Amino acid sequence: MLARVMIFVLAVLCVYPAVYAANLGHYSPDSNGVRDYLMSSKKGFSLSAYNKYYASDGFRGPGGSKFDSLSASGTATKYINVGSKSIPVTINGDASANFDFSLDNFMQTFDLTWVPNVKFLGADYALVISPSWGYARFKAKAQANSACAISVGNITKSLSAGGSTDFMEQNTGFGDLYVQPLWFAWRGQHYDIGLSYGFYAPTGYYDKDSIANIGFGFWTQQVQANIFYFPSANHSTAFVIRPTYEWNSRKIDEDVQPGQTITFEYGVSHYVHPRAEIAILGYNQLQLTGERGSAATNKKALSYTAGVGALINWWIIENKCSLTAKFNAEYATKFNFRGDAWSLNAVWIF
Repeated sequence: MLARVMIFVLAVLCVYPAVYAANLGHYSPDSNGVRDYLMSSKKGFSLSAYNKYYASDGFRGPGGSKFDSLSASGTATKYINVGSKSIPVTINGDASANFDFSLDNFMQTFDLTWVPNVKFLGADYALVISPSWGYARFKAKAQANSACAISVGNITKSLSAGGSTDFMEQNTGFGDLYVQPLWFAWRGQHYDIGLSYGFYAPTGYYDKDSIANIGFGFWTQQVQANIFYFPSANHSTAFVIRPTYEWNSRKIDEDVQPGQTITFEYGVSHYVHPRAEIAILGYNQLQLTGERGSAATNKKALSYTAGVGALINWWIIENKCSLTAKFNAEYATKFNFRGDAWSLNAVWIF
């Protein structure tokens, strides 16, 4: 993050064969670059604007297989995980049904960063606040072989033998507010070590009866470390390891406490030209504990997602304007959605 600049990032992320970006808590690593969390050495304020689009069409169950059918002799229920919310899918009747799930999600986030001239135990200090807004659309298609009633969330529809039906919900609203009051960076010729604490406040649109929520409906406390190693003094090559730990409160309107989550990110970037950077990166995100509370429905199912990505960054005007293209693919998923993503980022510095 550069100080005394205004950074506008235009990101388009598309085609994810999976529902919601596969984040298990508030923190999502799918669009992060290798050097995104290097604190600027310049003092002052910056404003960054991020725009992200995500599309998906497949849910993986606890064993990693795709959930696309359900059979019942009476009543049967399975759950899908949509934005850290368990959504029941139920059949009533002696029937079986095939399902297709999809979701489109757009989020715009503004990062307001202040890097004052403050030292703490030899580290530079910064403060970040990130409001956001977004749009989400959830769709499910069901086709039954016999007459039955099918429910997705709180929506129930009756089907005749061989009949099909669609479920759809969409919402627009504010996202949950992220505040990072503590961010420290210790720097050397060949390293940069960052440590931060932040929290997400449930300020976004959330309804316990809704599937397509923008906010998550609970508080999250987050601790993150960023460990960079630069083999050369000019920092043309950078290796990074970025662990992030989240623990969550109970939801604001029901007795459910989502499980704790840890994310490991790793990558390498290299400037092949003073204006051109290439990078590869990956991540593993796993849920450490199940849901808790009297209304919890998945106390034992733990989500997991792994992905890998690559990016190219070109400074059209050096230190002024750049374009970044990124590809990201998830290759392993349990109790979550899986897919691929593309991004196109434009940066302008005033």
